[in-house]
Amino acid sequence: MKNTITKTLLIFLVSTLLSCNNHHNKIEIIFFKSNVKDSLPIKYSFLKLSNKDSVIFKKKINDRITIGKKYVFDSLPTGQYILQYSDIKQDTFKKRINLKNNEVYRSKIIFDILPLEKYYKYVPINNLKNGESYKLLTWGGCLARMESFYQITYLDNQYLLDSYLDTKRILTNDERTAIKKFEAELYALKGKGTCESTGQMTYSITKDKKTDTITEMTCNWNGYSLLMSKLYNGN
Repeated sequence: MKNTITKTLLIFLVSTLLSCNNHHNKIEIIFFKSNVKDSLPIKYSFLKLSNKDSVIFKKKINDRITIGKKYVFDSLPTGQYILQYSDIKQDTFKKRINLKNNEVYRSKIIFDILPLEKYYKYVPINNLKNGESYKLLTWGGCLARMESFYQITYLDNQYLLDSYLDTKRILTNDERTAIKKFEAELYALKGKGTCESTGQMTYSITKDKKTDTITEMTCNWNGYSLLMSKLYNGN
């Protein structure tokens, strides 16, 4: 009887020690975009997970990140980890994560969040006086030059849209808000990114014979196509 109790205690102690040495900590990472209609994968971004001993994961620069996909790193030992990632501006961020007691750490990253409020006062559509207009022309994105444009005129408290598809169409409040957001995003991304020339988009904004040219170099911004979808498809 005594031997049986001794064996039972021994088995219990061994099992306890083994369970303590098992690693059940986990890190889950999900990337989102602020516009849920933008589901295109993220290109040329940086993602790395490491601890003091080694690099656990480092994404290859040409590998794309799927929006909404969960990246799971499990069976991690107790300790401190460093999560590094880049956003749409190519700015790099670092998070320190402490794991213990079979913990699950979840990180939801909004890839394309931008400080739009500081740019709204500069956008052209917010700075028109009665009778004034401006034109935005865009081109690029591939080897062959492809162009598109829109022109906004403010007249008698109405905003009028000219484009390849429209002539003096009155904009709704929602459409004006969409244009304001697009233009704020464009200004926020000015000078940001490291995309190669074939993936870059160029925008020129002309008002009163003065032109401001902005080259968008992130290869991850779909602002113009999303705006056109809003203006012509109601999406």
